[in-house]
Amino acid sequence: MPVGLDRFSAYAAQLPWQTLALISAAAGAGVVLTAQTLADFNAWSKFAYNISGKPFVYPILFIAKWITPGKSFPEKLLKSPDAAKYLREDFPERRGPYPQLPKWPFPHRHIPQLTSAAFTEALEAHVRAAAKQHNLLLAPSLREHKFSTSLYSLPASAPAPLFAHDRLHVHPDDGSTHVTLHPRDAAMVLAKGWATPFPIAGRSIAGRFGMDEGLVLVFAPRDEEEVKVVLEIIDAGVQYNLAKLPA
Repeated sequence: MPVGLDRFSAYAAQLPWQTLALISAAAGAGVVLTAQTLADFNAWSKFAYNISGKPFVYPILFIAKWITPGKSFPEKLLKSPDAAKYLREDFPERRGPYPQLPKWPFPHRHIPQLTSAAFTEALEAHVRAAAKQHNLLLAPSLREHKFSTSLYSLPASAPAPLFAHDRLHVHPDDGSTHVTLHPRDAAMVLAKGWATPFPIAGRSIAGRFGMDEGLVLVFAPRDEEEVKVVLEIIDAGVQYNLAKLPA
């Protein structure tokens, strides 16, 4: 028997059986936890097709779960000192059940209900038209690692957009839309059931990549009427972001 192992065996023989049982239980729990974590990481890796550096991002998921906006978040948004808003007061409520959300906060998606590629294309075409109408920059999304095309709060002639300028894009995979709204408009669409807040809305990543507090995920439309409502939300986001253009 190796000297080191021999010494360990002699030391272990002197320990009370309760201590040995506790050590064995802890070791067994560690093995189980490690196996579960690896299985979860592998499942998430398949889901997170648009995220690079997965081993480094995965631990952030647990932090995001702790700081995700709670039920009182819309009330906080309504306290915005900026009284301007862009959605009508009689904005409708979304009917039916709330869409199912994945257990992981990133990538921020939902499980769509009865949407179609035609609806998604209608949203994307509307974003392209808005970019042309307002001479705004339309370019691959920095936040989506170029898997979506974003409308930036920058003139179309801007040479290089920043992460913070990426404020509106449609997700081709599930038909949802990330859009930065005026805080009061964000509170309305959340209260009416059309969206869910971004997991770290109003916060920043590593003190650098700040997220607007009005950043929401708008659920994919399920019929033509819902397409019209989502387009209203997109238009409100465009108007708000026009006000954020650099002077």
